[in-house]
Amino acid sequence: MTIKVNLDSMREAIGTCVSDGYYDYVVVDYSLANDTIKLWCKKRQTFYKVTPRAFDKMLCVSGTI
Repeated sequence: MTIKVNLDSMREAIGTCVSDGYYDYVVVDYSLANDTIKLWCKKRQTFYKVTPRAFDKMLCVSGTI
């Protein structure tokens, strides 16, 4: 399955707080070359990279920080 990413939506998502149900993350970057979204975990104080498919399953906690 192919997921198409809207680049304007990804630009707007930067700074948004999302959650996987366990931890809260801040969207910090989107890499078109790697097709990954870079997240900052607030609690663990580390970066993670996820695919657009995984990102779509996360819940929006707040519009921006």
